[in-house]
Amino acid sequence: MKKILVVEDESCISSLLRMLIKVEIKGCLVLEARNGAAALELFRREDPDVVLLDIHLDDMNGKDVKKEMLRLDDNVRVILMSADSPEAKKEQGIAPFLQKPFRDLNEVAALIKDNLELSGSA
Repeated sequence: MKKILVVEDESCISSLLRMLIKVEIKGCLVLEARNGAAALELFRREDPDVVLLDIHLDDMNGKDVKKEMLRLDDNVRVILMSADSPEAKKEQGIAPFLQKPFRDLNEVAALIKDNLELSGSA
């Protein structure tokens, strides 16, 4: 079974992503964490295929969480999310990336599906 870890401190966004994944991407287990420490613990225990990771978490910077996840498993697909300007993310070379608030849930689902395929798990 494919596993997707959603790391988001805002419960409404986390719930939206969980529901979207369950409806649009059948057969996936959705794991959720509210902060970086919990995300890393779940990551080590569950070995997800794709991670949706908010850049601004209460306890850690999402980029640091991503770096540690890639150190543990360089094949994992991590999609960063932020409400920061998309131009700033492009300048920093952050990809894949989801801009919050989400404008098109079909595009969000497509990006997740594409990354599941790239992980070799679809």
